[in-house]
Amino acid sequence: MKAQELKRLVQKHEKFVKGGGDGQRLVLRNADFSFQSMPRIDLSDCSLHMANFSRGVFTLVNFSGADLLGSDFSLSDLRKSNFLKADLRGCNLGKAQLAQANFTDADLRPGQIMVVEDGEEKQKEQNTSLRGARIDGAKLNRADLSKVDMAVSSAEGADFSESTLYQVNLAGADLSEANFEGARLRDATLVGAKVDGANFKGADLRGANLRSVDTSKADMTGAYTTGAILSDHKPDLPGLIQRTVDMHALWVASDGEDGERADFSENDLKGLDLSTLDLRAAVFRKAQLDGTNLSSSELALATFEDAHLRGADLSFSLLHGRNFARADLGRANFAGVTAVPLIIRTPSGEDTGRRMPARFISADLQGCDFRGADVSGANFTGAVLNGANFSGAKSVDAVFDEETVVHALGLKRKTG
Repeated sequence: MKAQELKRLVQKHEKFVKGGGDGQRLVLRNADFSFQSMPRIDLSDCSLHMANFSRGVFTLVNFSGADLLGSDFSLSDLRKSNFLKADLRGCNLGKAQLAQANFTDADLRPGQIMVVEDGEEKQKEQNTSLRGARIDGAKLNRADLSKVDMAVSSAEGADFSESTLYQVNLAGADLSEANFEGARLRDATLVGAKVDGANFKGADLRGANLRSVDTSKADMTGAYTTGAILSDHKPDLPGLIQRTVDMHALWVASDGEDGERADFSENDLKGLDLSTLDLRAAVFRKAQLDGTNLSSSELALATFEDAHLRGADLSFSLLHGRNFARADLGRANFAGVTAVPLIIRTPSGEDTGRRMPARFISADLQGCDFRGADVSGANFTGAVLNGANFSGAKSVDAVFDEETVVHALGLKRKTG
């Protein structure tokens, strides 16, 4: 359908909204509004499933009550537009300009959309995306944002009060001065988010992940945080180290699009407090980490080859697929860690069937504390484990040298 015909149908819809006799409600599927400039039009109560609004200008447009299931608004200018009570399930609003837009009572949950695969039409669930969007000052109160991807978005001063943000991804987002009073953020991800001046009064943050988040300048009065991972302090780190940590959090949140992967190879980090940080895939080769606090940190895929971590505290950290080959870990604390194999997934999140185990190959683990740890599937081949304590640890399918199991540890390992 040509742009001229679309504009004619929009005009007929506007007459319909006003009650004009020759008006007609706009009902289309796969309509292409991309690259169009249509500010201030009235599309309230229209039905535009799977429409393409990408890279267009739609400022001050009225989308209130519209059914926009699965539509694409990526990279569009939608500032001050009105999405009151709109159906935005499964929509792509990635990198859109949405400052001061109104999403009050809008539905942004995952949507069931029709896709063609192998020549056959199938129904598929698609999450709504606001990834990298600018929603500064927007109204999202009472909106349902369950499972929305809002990573590395900017939502300064946005109003999320009484909204539902179950399992929402706010990693790396700028939430400065945002209002989350009474919001439901259960199991949400806020890793590396900026929350200076944010209001979380009475918010439900149970099970939420706030690694690398400084909440000291946010209002957490009455917030429910049972089971949440909180950085309840801001570590006093040297300036360059802090910048590296901050850039790494952004790198993780943006899937490598922004920020920079942390590489601490051969750095002296002895005695520093790196607890509760998200350091997934960080590099610590030959680093000096004796006495360093890494407790409750996310360290999946991190590499510590040939590093020194004598007396380091890694208790309750997540160590899926990480590499400690040849590391000096004497008397380190691994109590309560989870070091099970990492599931390798495709870019779309599907399980490839491949697993990457945690590796302690030829590491010095003398006197280490593994009480209550889950090291199922980990590889301890060639590791020195004299005096290590594995009381209450799970070691199903872990690989030990037989002599180590019998003599150094004095335990009989289950294999099923």
